[in-house]
Amino acid sequence: DRLETCPRRLPFLGKMRLVRMLVPVVFFLTQSPLAYSSTGGAISPLQVIVSYLKEEMKGQPQSHGLMKVTRAAVFPGNLIRAALVSAPFNTTSGAPKIDVADLWERGIDLATQRTASYKAAQHHELLLTGSFCCIIGALLSLALFRVHVLLLFGVAMLGSFFGLNGLTPTVQYALCIALPVWQMTSSSSSKQGPVNPKLAGGHKAKTPAGKAD
Repeated sequence: DRLETCPRRLPFLGKMRLVRMLVPVVFFLTQSPLAYSSTGGAISPLQVIVSYLKEEMKGQPQSHGLMKVTRAAVFPGNLIRAALVSAPFNTTSGAPKIDVADLWERGIDLATQRTASYKAAQHHELLLTGSFCCIIGALLSLALFRVHVLLLFGVAMLGSFFGLNGLTPTVQYALCIALPVWQMTSSSSSKQGPVNPKLAGGHKAKTPAGKAD
């Protein structure tokens, strides 16, 4: 019976694996905070990377290729934040409407306006390196359909940075740890394969022919 039900479970298990791979990517692309400082400043890996790239791209024209890629990366998160404070989601009288063109033009500035709160933090190299590892590792995990080691390294580095600076991790950070570990555990269990009850039960001893019980 167990062998017969396994094929039916495979599509469900594939969907669950896809969800576990997608959740960290969604958190990163939407600039969801992974920790908060004592002053209320939020820390998002994508915002950390964009803040670094912004310094590196000073003086570059707006048509620069890296500038366009960076704008595209921060656009989903900026759009979600703008939608929450704009009509029709914001029912307050006089709430502004979303200006998509303005969001695109000011995308990098909007994504980095909250990054000043942790620039003076200690061990900033852990934050930057961990953010790069998280983003790249999450994308590789989704592409390879298995947890990439870079994602685990990135989450561990960010955790070290949070601990050294007394930051408060969020539920999103906890999920970025739990989901990859869950996926790795599920993968190792599935590799063992189902147990054949006939083999597991052993072979019964045969009664010699001609002998009565």
